[in-house]
Amino acid sequence: MKTTLDPRIQIIAEKKLDGILAQYGKKLKISEGAFLVLAPNGAVRALVGGRSYAKSQFNRATKALRQPGSAFKPFVYLAGLEKGLLPNEKFYDKPIRYGKWRPRNYRGKYHGSLTLTDALALSSNSIAVQVAKKAGVKRTISVARRLGVSSPMRADLSVALGSSEVSLLDLTAAYVPFANGGRGVWVHGIREIRTYQGKLLYRRSGSKAEQIVAENHVRQLNGMLSAVMTKGTGKQALMDRPSACLLYTSDA
Repeated sequence: MKTTLDPRIQIIAEKKLDGILAQYGKKLKISEGAFLVLAPNGAVRALVGGRSYAKSQFNRATKALRQPGSAFKPFVYLAGLEKGLLPNEKFYDKPIRYGKWRPRNYRGKYHGSLTLTDALALSSNSIAVQVAKKAGVKRTISVARRLGVSSPMRADLSVALGSSEVSLLDLTAAYVPFANGGRGVWVHGIREIRTYQGKLLYRRSGSKAEQIVAENHVRQLNGMLSAVMTKGTGKQALMDRPSACLLYTSDA
């Protein structure tokens, strides 16, 4: 059997997960984790389902469901862009209330007037909820579904802050279109299967990658995500090559 795994990346992933758990596990009261690396065509380059397969066979990368928090915000902002909002459009970062729900920014810090780019860079919960309301909850959920999130999602504004649980596989796959120009992919890990005698039983023929996000919206969103690293919450993750990221914040 030939897989899409890259042994070098796989080894790095395993060591990194062990190192992170050793460094932060006790402080954060966590003992397990997962690691997943996908290529722009959906090929699995590395997958770690837990700290030790001998101790636990549960694959946390594919089966564990967790709230994504701020990692869900790119889908919210993409829904806003598709609604007609622009990266430089301004919203007011302030305390808000919808019924009995009062979503808060991390540590209760607000910044006043912000562009959408700066709001995403600073991970404003207030503006993310405002954008979801402007775009519509149904549209926001539809965007996440289109990109690959398959688990049930709450049909209310809390979805903007990642209140609905997703798997690492779903979330990572849904990010792939941001890296490949907006094309949808099927995540896959097997290239070919042959018998011991060499008879071909299966060979992946590939699937046509359809455009599921307009290229101009991909460019806009990638510019916004890059700002997270240049002037926002992800400065420590800045690299010397094209990149983007979003860090988790809570206080919802």
